[in-house]
Amino acid sequence: MRQEVNYMERNAAEIIQGVVNENITKQKASVTLECSIRTINRKIQRFKNEGVNGFIHKNCNRPSNQSLSEMLKQKIIKLRKEKYYDFSYQHFWEKLEKEEQIKITYKTLVRLLEEHFLVSPYIKKATKKKLKLKLEERKKQNPCELEKLLIEEILDNKTAHPSQPRKEFFGECVQTDASIHNWISDEKWALHAFIDEATGMVLSAYFDKQETLYAYYMASKQMFLTYGTPVEILTDKRTVFYSTAKIGDPSQSKTQYGFMCNQLGIALTTTSVAQTKGKIERLWQSFQRRLPQEFRINNIQTIEQANEYIKNFIEKYNRIHAIKLDEAKNKFIEWSSHNLNIDFALSMHYTRLSANGATIKFENKHYATYDRAGNRINLARKQEIMVIRTFDGNLYANFYENFYVLVEVDKKAFSQENIMSKAKNLEQTKTNNNRWKNSNWIYFKKKQNETSPKHKFSI
Repeated sequence: MRQEVNYMERNAAEIIQGVVNENITKQKASVTLECSIRTINRKIQRFKNEGVNGFIHKNCNRPSNQSLSEMLKQKIIKLRKEKYYDFSYQHFWEKLEKEEQIKITYKTLVRLLEEHFLVSPYIKKATKKKLKLKLEERKKQNPCELEKLLIEEILDNKTAHPSQPRKEFFGECVQTDASIHNWISDEKWALHAFIDEATGMVLSAYFDKQETLYAYYMASKQMFLTYGTPVEILTDKRTVFYSTAKIGDPSQSKTQYGFMCNQLGIALTTTSVAQTKGKIERLWQSFQRRLPQEFRINNIQTIEQANEYIKNFIEKYNRIHAIKLDEAKNKFIEWSSHNLNIDFALSMHYTRLSANGATIKFENKHYATYDRAGNRINLARKQEIMVIRTFDGNLYANFYENFYVLVEVDKKAFSQENIMSKAKNLEQTKTNNNRWKNSNWIYFKKKQNETSPKHKFSI
């Protein structure tokens, strides 16, 4: 607490003392101190009664009306230590306002936490250096406390990726990737997500045990039904999107996901440079700082609970961090305009040869083929057939322009109703130019000499 007058207060006291000693006039003192004669008279009376100390401002050493009460400070510190100990500054600040109903400015919160060395695990190098100097001063008082704080609180900062310019239109390009991380304390999951380059909006997210085609299909399905199909998808050289196993030019390698994008008119671009898809890489940094803490305080223990919780989490995240959507700049194509069952679009295709007994062997099981009317179709031996497994798990076969239902032969009982219920889904395949037919798939796989305008790869 300040007990002595400062330079400006001492200067005013000396001028008033000159007036009292009749060395200068009141008019000259009022000009020098930029105040009225009436104020000079009050200062003269204060000088006679209190001396130089009478010029110390009366608000000195008094708490500000805007300052936090000691009780509120202790409450914030307690919450930080016991509940939000592993949250970043920004995340903790958001939780105080929304969950704890404590309104405080961001800078005030950071200053309070740093005064008590309750720093973020992601502090910058300059802040880390400054806090270490403060801790060195406290080393003489308590050496053990210094060592503990250095180990538990202050971590090395991480180098940021160079920024990339945003796209102009919503849906012009979306980035996708998966992050394998300890989203809960004792288990690693793979989080698959899509993010828009123009707005920074998280379009979909899905947890799975590993990085799989099924999980990418699930995240894609969420995005397609909610927003539509984008112009371009940018991702890494994961084998889900890119494979060098095929002969010929590696840039022409084809995958199940690539075939789906090709048929829906989506450009699929792959890259081996992480900075090229900086939006999704930065998203993982944010999610890894937030989701484990969210799961802990909300008691999320299973992957099913996590997939249910993340839907609401994304909505809240987008409201805070995404740029407001301008509908006039929307490049997404609504799914309804494709006039296609989404489970059929997100299907997987396999080439098989028909076996003895007019059956098809698939995954160590034998299947018989039935047409739309429920009649058994007997295929000649060693005919090349395309097996289609739709996203909802149903199996179909395609031979030239014809599509058939596959029913397992070895089942003890299968009803005609079951065959007919599956056959209803074949109504969408009646057209002769169906883009999901076998010839398209074979052409897609074998095409090596020219690049499809709807499917491009880059290194």
